Amino acid sequence: MCANADVALCSDGTRVLLFYVDAGGTQIKVRESTDSGVTLGAAVTAATGAGAVTWLASDVKPSGDACLLYNVGATVYTAKRTAGAWGSPAAWSNTSASIAGLAVYHRDDWNAVIAGTDAAGAAFVWTAIFGDGVAQAVGTWSALREMMRASPGSSVVFGAPFLSRPDVSRISFVEKHTGSVAYSRPQHTFSPGTSE
Repeated sequence: MCANADVALCSDGTRVLLFYVDAGGTQIKVRESTDSGVTLGAAVTAATGAGAVTWLASDVKPSGDACLLYNVGATVYTAKRTAGAWGSPAAWSNTSASIAGLAVYHRDDWNAVIAGTDAAGAAFVWTAIFGDGVAQAVGTWSALREMMRASPGSSVVFGAPFLSRPDVSRISFVEKHTGSVAYSRPQHTFSPGTSE
């Protein structure tokens, strides 16, 4: 495993997928369990980054089809598994100056949360949809939608996004202030039950 990269874990029923970056820093491996994680199969290469991979996020559908998000620098890539086979990675159509965390959850489409910065140095938490054919065309990205912003020079950054839907859509992330009175605090938001 690469010491400078994230890991991702997702499940549906008794199926569990564990993603990690190999020691070389570019190959993303996946090990799969069909017994709730009691045993894991041999590692398979899901994708290979064009450079050092930092952040990973994934989710799996009941069919076993899965989506992996990862970044190389400021670019987010997707790799999808369909009918047991991993397709070629594709870069997103959005832009950022840096990526500080990724999350993805499948509900109709692949719903994503991205933490990072823009070219002006503002820190953001964005949401976006990677299409699975419901609200967004298959294999295409929606525009980034601003969820949280910190102005350049504010010494605030965001990271560690998480997304789930135990009842309604719930998003959490960490707000970190690196100024003279440093702090890190979790932020949490959810959609009203009547909106879904």
